[in-house]
Amino acid sequence: MLSLSKNCKSLLYILAFVVLAVILQPPMNHLSHDTAIYTLFGKQILEGNVAYKDLWDNKGPVVYFVFALIFAAVGHNPVAIHVLSIFCLLLLGVGVYLLTTQIADRSAGRYAFFILLLGTVFPLGQDFNTERIMELFIVFGLLSTLLGLRRERSVLILLGGIAVGFALQTNGRAGFDTVAIVALIVLFSKQQSGLFSKVVAVRLL
Repeated sequence: MLSLSKNCKSLLYILAFVVLAVILQPPMNHLSHDTAIYTLFGKQILEGNVAYKDLWDNKGPVVYFVFALIFAAVGHNPVAIHVLSIFCLLLLGVGVYLLTTQIADRSAGRYAFFILLLGTVFPLGQDFNTERIMELFIVFGLLSTLLGLRRERSVLILLGGIAVGFALQTNGRAGFDTVAIVALIVLFSKQQSGLFSKVVAVRLL
């Protein structure tokens, strides 16, 4: 009965997350400037053009091929971009929760989850841009690395390194974010306190 109650709470958290995300970013909303550029790149790649030769932008190649895959799967559909954006936001929230619980506790994980959701109130937080994709790779890459180190699983460490590499190929700023989070993990290992875990939860975002 207790297990079912926990599952229900988790489902309610996720439902609230999705509902608020849809309210803040309606599926029929127009594309932002950056997302429109990535949309153009994705379409042009599918038409045979080569990124950085026929088209140029200052971001890494991963985001362009993500959009190309979206259009290859569902066609040129702006609604699909918004739906995928909300899904990635939810996935990022889950990743932040899991990573925070690994270095702190569940209370800090829930704290980080909802702080992330509140961040979508701001325009940048609603945009499906390189930061959204980069953050996914960073969070799950570090989570995989941390689990690999604790369980002595070299495969998980390797996957974590690959994920961080993809983050760097999405946005060069991923290097700064990765170093900052790793520093926080090391710092937290020396200060096991409830208050500090909340600070870690916020700084992860």
